[in-house]
Amino acid sequence: MSVLIIAPWGHPEKWGEANYVIDGVIVKNKCSTIALLTYAIKVKHCEVEDVKVLVVIADTLSASNIANGIRYREVIEKASKIAQDKLKEFLDIVEAQIGVSSKELERQFEIFVAPGLGKFGAFTFRGSFDLYYLVFLLKSLSKTYETYKHGFLEIWLDITHGVNYMPVLAFTAMLDTLWALKSCGYNISLRVYNSDPYVGRGEQLNINEMPYTTVPRTIPQPKLGEGPAKILEQPHIILAKGYHSLVENTYFKRLSEGELRNLVVDLWYAVYYNYPLILLDYVFRKYKEETLKQLIELADKVPEDILRIIINALYKLRVTNNIVNTKSILRNSTSKYRFKVADIAQFLVVINTVSYMLDKAMNFKKESRPISLKDIEEFARRFNEKYNTLAPKFISREVHSLVKSSKGIKELNKWVRYTKEMAQKISSIEVENGEREKLSKCTYVRYVNEFVNKGVYDRRKDDRNFIAHSGLTYNDIEIMKIS
Repeated sequence: MSVLIIAPWGHPEKWGEANYVIDGVIVKNKCSTIALLTYAIKVKHCEVEDVKVLVVIADTLSASNIANGIRYREVIEKASKIAQDKLKEFLDIVEAQIGVSSKELERQFEIFVAPGLGKFGAFTFRGSFDLYYLVFLLKSLSKTYETYKHGFLEIWLDITHGVNYMPVLAFTAMLDTLWALKSCGYNISLRVYNSDPYVGRGEQLNINEMPYTTVPRTIPQPKLGEGPAKILEQPHIILAKGYHSLVENTYFKRLSEGELRNLVVDLWYAVYYNYPLILLDYVFRKYKEETLKQLIELADKVPEDILRIIINALYKLRVTNNIVNTKSILRNSTSKYRFKVADIAQFLVVINTVSYMLDKAMNFKKESRPISLKDIEEFARRFNEKYNTLAPKFISREVHSLVKSSKGIKELNKWVRYTKEMAQKISSIEVENGEREKLSKCTYVRYVNEFVNKGVYDRRKDDRNFIAHSGLTYNDIEIMKIS
């Protein structure tokens, strides 16, 4: 497995030396993150193939080294330099114990500067909890994509050195990171660590794994015009008006345009409401293959893209009147549309989920063409159940009805529209278990051309009948029994 250690740091210049203990291993250092790295390399080396570390510091670390008039880019550089110098000091202490040079260890680290908030000396940092959470979320996702090697990844979140708002926002961001990653099939887990308090310490400080529970979450309900759907429709909505141009010509913006946006919405409804035939038939006839591939390729680029947009907006700022006003780049929440950063997390979950399901549908279709009733049941069991535990049960019910209709069809190898009259006759048709299996394999199903070409699906997204029958409604589909 691989390990990614993520740690919010407060002010490393103020930390004192301690004997950190984890699983009986003692590491003398000023930083618990270094102790966790030592533990991963020295003790877990048989299990851990690779270790990377992301340290998230706040721009407030630069408070004693900035002046009015400087650009925000310089604020970041100064904060990063302080953290980098302290990191070298911490690694020098431990290199003998690990048996790896501090320069080599330093290559495993990335220091990222997030907008903080508070008054430090002469300067006030007007950040926001929303902004800190958002950049922590986006950077964690981006770093995870970079680190994940299609096996198993453990994220170790070390909240020991986070101060004030940092631990809770970091933990919240990591839970949402996991939600986004697991929604697209990542094999990943989270461990949260915190050491004993430094104040009033004894000879040793234990690094404790913190207990937590999570409620399973799935793809958000599609509601056009609000929440994550609003971000899909108008991606610039996350920024204050003066920064809208930064969204142009980005991957983030491309998702909101034309066919790509329509494809996302169609897939979103198909996954949430359990429409396997939309995934296996409709989207492949409605959209060009190029559009389908674009969505899959764009999905894991979006977090880094949004983060780059935010950083470019921050780079436009200057320190003025002893104020670093980073929260000014975000949309004002008092305006007509109440923007919430949680909507971005949900938006990323949607994009990850639909791209994942589209990829699975594409691979599934390679195995089986055309789509049989048996295929639909199998796809629902293998994939739709991940987002809706009742999906296989609902699909099985609909398939059973279509199998009955198939039994009544006399003509073979010919597409027959599934009509209301056919649906009404199924109650008089009996199908035994052996027959059901055979008929489900030799009965193909697809949407009629009018449904695909005229965009009927666009008018059926919230149709109760369409939802109740998992998208397999009479007049919209046709079936063919083969010999």
